[in-house]
Amino acid sequence: MKNCCKKFFTDPEYFGAVALRLTFGLVFVLAAVAKFRMGFSGFADIVVSGEGNLASEMPAVILQAYGYALPILELIAGVLLLSGCKKHAKYGFGLAGIIYLTFVFGQAYDANIAVVGTEYLPSLLALYFGFHLFAKTSKK
Repeated sequence: MKNCCKKFFTDPEYFGAVALRLTFGLVFVLAAVAKFRMGFSGFADIVVSGEGNLASEMPAVILQAYGYALPILELIAGVLLLSGCKKHAKYGFGLAGIIYLTFVFGQAYDANIAVVGTEYLPSLLALYFGFHLFAKTSKK
C-alpha cells in the first residue's frame, strides 16, 4: 500500500491513468444509475420515442434493445473501471469506448456534427489516453 501511494504521487503517468480510470468509472456508474432510476423500461421507451432521423428510420425493436442494453453496459463498464484490476480495467476502457462510439454514430447520423466535436470526441480522446497510460503503467 505504501509503495502504491508513493507511486501515485511521484509518477505522473500513473496518476493520470488512475485519475482517468476512476473518473470515467464514476461517470459511467452514475449514468447507469440515472437511467435505472427511470425504471427499466422507462429509458428504453425514451430511446424508441426519440426525435431525429435515426429514431424514425431504425426499427423500434433495435432501439428498444439498445435502450435496455445501454444502462446495463454502462454499469458494467463503470464497475470494471472502478475495480482496480488491470485486466478488468482494460475491458472497461474498451467497453466505454464502444459505448461512446454508439453515441457518436447516433449524433453523426442526425447531422449533429457540432455535438460530436464538442462533447463526444474529447471524451473519446480522454478514453484513449486513459487506456494508453493505463496499459503503459501496468507494464512497469
